[in-house]
Amino acid sequence: MSFGKTLREIRRSKDKSQRELADLLGLDYGYLSRLENDKVQFNPSRDFIMKIVVELSCDDDEKAKLLMEAGRIDVDLEKVAQEANTRPELNVFFKSAVKLPVEDIIELTEQIQQMIKAKEK
Repeated sequence: MSFGKTLREIRRSKDKSQRELADLLGLDYGYLSRLENDKVQFNPSRDFIMKIVVELSCDDDEKAKLLMEAGRIDVDLEKVAQEANTRPELNVFFKSAVKLPVEDIIELTEQIQQMIKAKEK
């Protein structure tokens, strides 16, 4: 799905019209319409998406969908990615982990959390 279609779907689920959301965001109605119809050349910035998230009272899943469809990542995830780039072992770890099935990732995460707790004692 595209950013525009995702935005439209979320906006409609919140029972907001394009005009209402445009007013809340301080936008021209036509721009919001073009955005939802994928007629804008560039996806919005993370800051703009966060304004949408606030005005539509989006939950974490809706926020993640909007960020993902715009090619943006969550700020916390971006920090982790930056850290991984400075530590080659983390870079290899993450690149390997994304190839695992979900069940294995969950198990690995639990093992890591147990290791952290043990070292904190």
